[in-house]
Amino acid sequence: MYSNRWYEFKHWSDITTADLPFAESPFFAAHYADRCLSSDATVGQVVNSLAGSHFRSMFGTFPGRGSRYFRKWRDDFVRDVERGEVLLVFKDKRKPFCPLIAEGENGLTPTNSEPSLANRLIVRANPPPPPPPAITGEVSDVSSFNGNLGWSSEKRDDESYRASQIKPGKVTSTGNTSNSEAESSEAGTIYSEQEVNEIVNDPAKRKELFKKHGITVGPYKKLQKISKPGYQREHFVPHSCFMERSRNAAAKEARSAVPIRRAFGRYTEGDAITYFVYDDQSQGTEHRYLTEAEEQFGQMLEAEGRYATVTEWLDHMEYITAMSLPMNDIMRAPDEYRARVPADEAAIVAKCIRREYEDYLDQCGCDKNALCSNLIGGGTVPEDEDFTRDAF
Repeated sequence: MYSNRWYEFKHWSDITTADLPFAESPFFAAHYADRCLSSDATVGQVVNSLAGSHFRSMFGTFPGRGSRYFRKWRDDFVRDVERGEVLLVFKDKRKPFCPLIAEGENGLTPTNSEPSLANRLIVRANPPPPPPPAITGEVSDVSSFNGNLGWSSEKRDDESYRASQIKPGKVTSTGNTSNSEAESSEAGTIYSEQEVNEIVNDPAKRKELFKKHGITVGPYKKLQKISKPGYQREHFVPHSCFMERSRNAAAKEARSAVPIRRAFGRYTEGDAITYFVYDDQSQGTEHRYLTEAEEQFGQMLEAEGRYATVTEWLDHMEYITAMSLPMNDIMRAPDEYRARVPADEAAIVAKCIRREYEDYLDQCGCDKNALCSNLIGGGTVPEDEDFTRDAF
């Protein structure tokens, strides 16, 4: 998605207003940074793109791949990208996959990606650097020389760090409408934070959003009655996370026959919320993509000797789902590779599916602080089924 783009990673203190329309959402930037920094072959894609005074200072300098401090630097870097303290900024003047900020007639405007963060960045950003002076053969008088010829830097007062207000219900466009799917992420609806919450918290509005994008959401056993050849019902969180042991495959034991751990209340596979995704587990399909992401998370947890809580799994799958929905290299139907949901609404759709699933967990008395198994990654189950994070 980014390998053929020209970009930089910059600390927020080095960001200028000219950078903001080309800043990628931390949601997607952090995933890319983490993936690159987890492999020796791709570390350079991040390190060679570090820009600004912060990464030349003692606080942000890259310690080197072989350094014993590399892992901490990597973890801190990815965390900072997730928080929006470090931004991925495109320098090729093409729009980000999921913009944080749009530029229009009214200036810079937060998108629905992360409006609170976008507002902070807008008021904190440095002014753009001036264009280089024209070469005329004469040297003109310069009234102020403060690092950049003809550009005077003035200290901003404390008021500049107050977040500007987003007007509820305001909808603007992030770009010109295009019939090309490749450019579809450059135009879309911008929702205020209030509007996003209204959609996520209203069952009727969630249903309307699902219908808009052709997504069928409901209990596993209920969707079984719907004929949809070639599609499978995907649990938002893997069912095996709630199982107290792995199933006996040799005895052809059904997955639904495996007991559920007590901490998860009245949870059952048949009542849990699912949604249709394409195909069984064929390479390149939506179902395969999600399963592999779940397996990798389970394997990572097992390798680290820990288990994630239900809430941590919800967070992870909301992220993975939002990442997958707008991708155009996933098979959604036979030989049909396309985005399922435009980038400007993918995160909202993922939040809505999570809300449906989380409402079910609350209804069945599930302890969302309870630790889940790592069975999806071929791992183990917590020894004490009543153990939760709150024990510490």
